[in-house]
Amino acid sequence: MVANLATQFVDNVTIYTNQGSKELSEELTALLKGKTNIKIDDKAIKILKTSWGGPQVVLEDGEVDTHAFLVHAPNCAANVGFATSLGLELSESGGEIKVTPPFYKTSVPGAFAVGDVASFIKAVSIATAAGSSAGAGVNAYILGL
Repeated sequence: MVANLATQFVDNVTIYTNQGSKELSEELTALLKGKTNIKIDDKAIKILKTSWGGPQVVLEDGEVDTHAFLVHAPNCAANVGFATSLGLELSESGGEIKVTPPFYKTSVPGAFAVGDVASFIKAVSIATAAGSSAGAGVNAYILGL
């Protein structure tokens, strides 16, 4: 998803897996469905550098790639251990609490969830907007509406 979004700003995108597994490369290739402007590079990354021409990725074999910008999409998992102990249903991925828009209700009446724990998009602006909507939902719940 991130690579596809980046193609709005540049002609070509490289996804570096930093010696990721063969399965990861195959999965990414399948997701890209033959897009020729997005390539996958499995070589080990030695260092990231800045330069006047743009950020650079220096690979273990000495190759240096200069880009307009770099995006990092780290593996992350929400700490949802408390959610299971409360009986809250998790999303299909298991990384977030399953919520129902527009008020971010969970599977437990009176429980609402917002922010990183309730969205696969980990961004302050998304969490803030969700919090505002959930606030209205909490108010309606308290009033019995």
